[in-house]
Amino acid sequence: MNKEICPRIYYRVLLMAVAMLLGSTAGLAQANSTNTDRPAAARMRALNNSLLNLHGQMQAAGSSDIRNLRGQAATVIAERAAALAGLIQNDPHAALTFAFSPELLADMAAKFPRSASSLESHATVTGNVRHWIADYSKSSRSGWRMNSGGQTLNLYFAGLEPSNLNPNELLQATGVLSGSQMAVETSTPVRSRSALSLSSDSPRVVAAKDVPHRQLWPALAFLISGLVFGLGGEFRLSCRQMHTWLKHFAIYGLVSILFVFSSIPSYA
Repeated sequence: MNKEICPRIYYRVLLMAVAMLLGSTAGLAQANSTNTDRPAAARMRALNNSLLNLHGQMQAAGSSDIRNLRGQAATVIAERAAALAGLIQNDPHAALTFAFSPELLADMAAKFPRSASSLESHATVTGNVRHWIADYSKSSRSGWRMNSGGQTLNLYFAGLEPSNLNPNELLQATGVLSGSQMAVETSTPVRSRSALSLSSDSPRVVAAKDVPHRQLWPALAFLISGLVFGLGGEFRLSCRQMHTWLKHFAIYGLVSILFVFSSIPSYA
């Protein structure tokens, strides 16, 4: 009997130990998953679910219920906008994951028009940027600020920040925009329009301004030499000499005028 019972007892004890080990492992994994979900992210998820619930109710709501649902949605959207702006500053990568798709945002803006301005948007902006770094006793913090279309935006990069931007370069950023806070998904340096205009137009402008003057000097010198040659170095002229001088002056003057007009280029 003992030889038959003992193996069964050991087998049951072994199964119980394995079950307890698996249960503790699953519980530990669930606890870790809960702990890694930060309060800001958890609040953002809850607000997203609340707004999606109201959006779903609007699909089949009657005219009498629409006003009440829009009032509830206005409160949720305002709280969600503040939570998303804070998440963009502290965790831009998470903010990008919690942002709604452009199609869903367009439908929500149509169903909640008074709160549409508080919804985020997917945008690509371009402008001058300023990079600042604040040093603290135990840490440092850097920030990026862009001026785009007269609007000042604070940029927070989910990936690597741009480096080695030239003074004549602008930054083109793509991401999610909530108010003046932007979670940047991708960014690319681009040349400014003034730099492109300067590099392409300056040679033509300089030529248009300088070349005619350079070509006028030979014509003026030619005219002056004609006057000197016509005068022949004499200031007291007889009638015959005056006739000769006027003839030379007319010839050289006509040639000089034709040379001046033929030397001036035309610019479109």
